[in-house]
Amino acid sequence: MATYYDAVDLMWTDDGDFVISRNGDIADTEFDPLMAVKQDIYDRVKSDKGDYSEAPNTGATLSDFVGEKNTRENGQEIQRRIFSSLATGGSAIGLGDVSIRVFPLDIYSVAVRLELRVQPTPWNQKTTLISPTMIYSFSENHVYSVQQIPYLA
Repeated sequence: MATYYDAVDLMWTDDGDFVISRNGDIADTEFDPLMAVKQDIYDRVKSDKGDYSEAPNTGATLSDFVGEKNTRENGQEIQRRIFSSLATGGSAIGLGDVSIRVFPLDIYSVAVRLELRVQPTPWNQKTTLISPTMIYSFSENHVYSVQQIPYLA
């Protein structure tokens, strides 16, 4: 059963810098109740184990795939590592609430589409599913956050 994922956290850019609000304060995710969990997922996917001293086992360590071929086996291992990264280091994400699909885009990159089932609350209203999508480039060793890409069969 889906749980509540509408916590408020500080807001940061994809590069890890804090976002400054219009009034000059550090911004938070209060405007989007599900932004904090989206940030957490993205940070875990793009990080390597050891990147965070306070949570050394957090991260999918996709950098191990640099220069590798885009194969079905590597896609399955990427999926396994992302699941593992979501389960470690004090994660608030229930693994029963998440599904992950990894599929090739070209010989140098894969798309990662997560689906997280969430319980609607007064703050996130009728939302029951969020679907953060990312692209991992084997050649650039970079995870790109994507707003919307078509779900490929």
